[in-house]
Amino acid sequence: MPIFGDQFTNGKFMEDAGLGINAPYTDLTEYGLHDAIVRVLGDPAFSQRAKEFGTLLADQIDRPLDRAVWHIEHLIRNPSLAHHFRSPLHDLAWYEYHQLDLIGLVLSGLILTLVTITQLVATCARACTMVAAMAPKPNKGAR
Repeated sequence: MPIFGDQFTNGKFMEDAGLGINAPYTDLTEYGLHDAIVRVLGDPAFSQRAKEFGTLLADQIDRPLDRAVWHIEHLIRNPSLAHHFRSPLHDLAWYEYHQLDLIGLVLSGLILTLVTITQLVATCARACTMVAAMAPKPNKGAR
């Protein structure tokens, strides 16, 4: 059930590959979801295709655990390469790490907006006061 981003493309791929049913959430009803689930679970073609796809994924030159062990041993043998695996997050300044620069930018924008609105309201209020002061006043003595 694709909702956002690349999920729509992935859902279409899964449906085209025979691995599932692409059911966009905008067109989905309770019965449509139920029918899709029953169809995928009941149709042996889906499970057969999933087994074939799983076999393709499992067919690798080595196992992921062996690959991880090799990388760790490689770093132990070659400690000078460790800086390549270091996260760039360690190089951020403290204010960048805590996103204070972003918070400052957003707060500055909000404050600027509030000041602008306040000045606009004050200008409108002054204009209304001036118009009211310039309006002719009724003469109380005349009948």
